[in-house]
Amino acid sequence: MTVNGFVEGEDIEASYLTYPFGISTWAPNGEWGDASLSAPKKAVIDVMTKPADDGRYYPASPDEAEETEPASEETTSVAEEPAVAAEDKTPVVAKEAPAPDFGITVEEFIRNYETSLETLDQDMERLSTSKEETTADGRIVAEVSLDDFRSLIITANGSNRFVQGVIFLGGGEQLGAVEALAVLFGALAVGVALEDPAMDPEDQGNFGRELGLFAEAGEEIALGKTIEIERNGVQYSVSVLEGFGLTMGADPVK
Repeated sequence: MTVNGFVEGEDIEASYLTYPFGISTWAPNGEWGDASLSAPKKAVIDVMTKPADDGRYYPASPDEAEETEPASEETTSVAEEPAVAAEDKTPVVAKEAPAPDFGITVEEFIRNYETSLETLDQDMERLSTSKEETTADGRIVAEVSLDDFRSLIITANGSNRFVQGVIFLGGGEQLGAVEALAVLFGALAVGVALEDPAMDPEDQGNFGRELGLFAEAGEEIALGKTIEIERNGVQYSVSVLEGFGLTMGADPVK
């Protein structure tokens, strides 16, 4: 049995806390002493009963010990803890993050594209969507026809119309040199519209070479090959086919 930290009938080493000098504390052998000067002592103790009038503890008689023996841990009453509400088992379904976009609407992109064609010396009549549909998942797919051999497919968010992707399609059977060049400039205008509609002509040329639309001096455009580059937060993919059939995609980097 444990009383005040001591075990009944065991030969124990008394431990003392160090208090400021002059403060008295009780020692296991029943003697008062100065705690700051006390040293550990050997003592055999019996069950201790309540302190006498002088404040000291004395060995208890067997009858007193039986009466004062504290209840065991198993029988000690403990206040019941409040009932915890049953955990909500409703499954949490994570919402799919919205697809990234360019931060401009379909109409704003079309205006930027018109400006880009002008800076590329490609005069065009005012453009507008020739067809627009809403897909099953709520996206908008708009088609813009530039002429008989060039068109844009624009995918956008159905709620705010922010552009999420652009595809340029150009080419046809037996295109002449003028039309073939217009296909290349039409593709380049997509990138210029997304990055800077008023891009400097020298930067336009460098951009076109990065995309594989224009060849370096003495070289030819790579046909039948897909070129992919990422710049300024846009992923570009360009495929040029024989006869200047060309497909170019532009998507925001996730």
